[in-house]
Amino acid sequence: MVRRYGKPNYQTLTRQIRRFTATSATNLTEAVNISHSSLPKISIVTPSFNQAKFLERTILSVLNQRYPNLEYIIIDGGSTDGSVDIIKKYEPHLSYWVSEPDNGQANAINKGLRLATGDWVGFQNSDDLYLPGAFHKFAKAIEKDNTAEVIYGNMVHIDSDDIVYDVQLTGPAHGWLHLAQGIQFHNQATIWRRALLERAGYLDENFQFCMDFEYFARLVIQHKVKLRHVDELVGAFRSHADSKSRTMLATSAKEHELVITKFGGRGKRGKNSGVYLLSTVLAKSYKGLWYMTHKHSWYLVRHLTPSTRDVK
Repeated sequence: MVRRYGKPNYQTLTRQIRRFTATSATNLTEAVNISHSSLPKISIVTPSFNQAKFLERTILSVLNQRYPNLEYIIIDGGSTDGSVDIIKKYEPHLSYWVSEPDNGQANAINKGLRLATGDWVGFQNSDDLYLPGAFHKFAKAIEKDNTAEVIYGNMVHIDSDDIVYDVQLTGPAHGWLHLAQGIQFHNQATIWRRALLERAGYLDENFQFCMDFEYFARLVIQHKVKLRHVDELVGAFRSHADSKSRTMLATSAKEHELVITKFGGRGKRGKNSGVYLLSTVLAKSYKGLWYMTHKHSWYLVRHLTPSTRDVK
């Protein structure tokens, strides 16, 4: 799908994504829900509310993985835009779905996670995507390291028409990097052991935007989980006019600061701003060296001329 150590071709990726999410319901086979596979069982939760424009593509990005040990749960918040009709279209391939009022995105995700029975869990928002082969890449990583507790990979950024306009590589995700730079891996390209829900709890429903950042920081900093990085593209984050990354900028900034300070970081504001700037420089230098030693120098060059499009 991508030249392993070279800059991916955005046009090629766009074509692949469009083909991958264009399969009709009639072409899906019952194989997607076989539960007796030797592969680890993966439970995916999609929280949804009035995202009919993108929801079907999200659903197909999960089902078209053709992963033989999948549990797919959709928690809809009572949509009135046709989303329920889309969900019903794929009902034979879903493990569970419901459409009822909830208390927001984190609450919907938690409802789904409490229903999950897989060895591994994750959530994909109703406007984002998994890329082809993502679940098998996760399973391969689990097979290589059965002590891992969180598996995460790289992702692309797409617009409302599935056009790829940016790539976001991940790398080492030490706790201090979460505090210096913000979230180091993303729900669009991450799964974690369901057992961690008992150990670390569920998403904090007080957060409207940074619930994933808070949860992943909690796993890495407080619970010191064992991480496994998949150095491949496995997810897609969509930026569009109604996405939270555009409509909740003030909330995002406030919650981001709350997470940083909650886990002992030095925020951007106040007397500790100098410490924050120093830690940011050190983090960028550390990550830059990592990209170079892992043959991702092209990614550093790309960031010298960053995309003008809004990204998360």
